[in-house]
Amino acid sequence: MKTLLKDQEQIVLLKEMFAACEFGTNEFEYKRFRATHHQKRDVIDGLEKVHFIERSGSLYKLNLIALAELEEIIPECKMIVDVCEVIFQDLKREYLQEPDQTIFLVNIGYRYNIPPEYVYISTPYFLQASIFSSYRIDENMGACVVTREEILDYENFRQCIERMQEYSLQSLQSFAEFHNVPQASYFSSSLDFSLTDLKPFLHPEIIKHSYSHYKNGHLREAVLNSIMALSELIRDKTKLEEDGDSLIGKAFSHRNPYLKVSDLNTESGRNDQAGFMQMLKGANQGIRNIKAHSLKHDLNELSAAQYLVFASLMARRIEEAEVIQTNK
Repeated sequence: MKTLLKDQEQIVLLKEMFAACEFGTNEFEYKRFRATHHQKRDVIDGLEKVHFIERSGSLYKLNLIALAELEEIIPECKMIVDVCEVIFQDLKREYLQEPDQTIFLVNIGYRYNIPPEYVYISTPYFLQASIFSSYRIDENMGACVVTREEILDYENFRQCIERMQEYSLQSLQSFAEFHNVPQASYFSSSLDFSLTDLKPFLHPEIIKHSYSHYKNGHLREAVLNSIMALSELIRDKTKLEEDGDSLIGKAFSHRNPYLKVSDLNTESGRNDQAGFMQMLKGANQGIRNIKAHSLKHDLNELSAAQYLVFASLMARRIEEAEVIQTNK
């Protein structure tokens, strides 16, 4: 697998970051690591800018592309990539047979005699690949995923990593170009807040799934995750397993709804329900599907922020919707 880093100082720091991650996670303490390596803070910041790590609250997360730099150096990293490869190939075969099925990763491990702890350690890295329409973590069984069509674009898992490397470089270039351009008058005349203060305007679920990507310049990933988070909210409330238009149509049907945003006994209420359903479908078709099918995008900080605020509005209404029934 190709690598991006040539600086040995950066590679040494990545090794220490991997060692600092708690068992079964890709996370380590942000302040503690920076304090321990205070003389290398500029190097750490450089790794964050090229998306090898990202900050989430009080933690740093080690991203999947970091494994490409460490695979030939640390046996555990190669083990993770190899496990991810086995799981990837099995998911691809399963998708060709039944695209919408829900699969527990640990069950794939059992099929190929992969120890459960290996699957457990690999999961936080594997879930970073852009091949899932949804996933959830079960307390007893671990990660449960629904694969999306993009898995067919890759021959193997290492191609997923290479695509993420390419996107990381493109994202960094776009981010730098954007900040080198003088701010348009639209920014100062139309906004009374800095884009760095976006967080108070966002729904907690959008913060959870998108905010760190937005802060690190992963604008496409931030917007895509925000729309995918809406489907997760609907599934959590209804226990439905569908995705996309099927999930939205079933959840907000005015004839047999699972969720209700208005009084369906009135015409205006039915119009509100139908309109909200169409807005969700439009977001799924016009934002999620388009962003998911191409690494190219026309997003900048402002447009991405507007998408996240829109997704937060939709998330709030889903959260406030009355549960009429749940899937048995």
